[in-house]
Amino acid sequence: MIEKMEKLHIYCLRNQTSDIMEELLKAGVVQTERTQSMLPEDTARVLQPGEGLDLSREETLLADLTSSIETLKVYGSKKGLFAKRPEVSYSSLMDDGMLMDTMKICERVSSIVSEREELNKELKKEEFRKTSYLPWESLDIAAEDMKTGTCGISCYILQGPPVIDDLKAAADEKDTALYAELVSAEQDEQYIAVVYPVSEERSVRDIAGMYGAREFKLEDISGTFSDNIAACEGK
Repeated sequence: MIEKMEKLHIYCLRNQTSDIMEELLKAGVVQTERTQSMLPEDTARVLQPGEGLDLSREETLLADLTSSIETLKVYGSKKGLFAKRPEVSYSSLMDDGMLMDTMKICERVSSIVSEREELNKELKKEEFRKTSYLPWESLDIAAEDMKTGTCGISCYILQGPPVIDDLKAAADEKDTALYAELVSAEQDEQYIAVVYPVSEERSVRDIAGMYGAREFKLEDISGTFSDNIAACEGK
């Protein structure tokens, strides 16, 4: 006598399909059939009122939920390496109407993480900016006043020798008028302020380039270096 069979729909993760099919076949009481059809009508109404859900849409929703859970894991407390995590079924989550709230929370958490990363980047930039100003702190001249109609001041960083006298000697050879002053020195680096007539600016840069001097750019600051250090500390 052939028993009346019931038709069941089984949903599982794609990477578990083979194992589940194997266990069902071992039982010998089922006839298995793979299908790509839509969810049963009753289940679809539970999952999404008023709409049917196709397989690709379900996979997208599951991927979003999995990604959100992974984001939240970072902030979850651990009671032990092998502590069992609470299990929440997909159907119970949907039945309780919690999915949208959960997704909103996860999106907010992801947004906060991104904002924190951006703030950390800005903080590192400000710390670097402050560090770059420190050697020039004693040069108490506002950046906007370092160039007038007839005179300019440029900041250069020299790596090790030569010294200021070498720059002055090279300027004398080229009949270039300049005044160079050592502002500070750190290990092998010398921080030098060079005063020159605006008409000699190109020549001064050529002479500085002969000794591998790097010019310290001032376009992004206003006020004195001390003002900018204080501003960085205030942030």
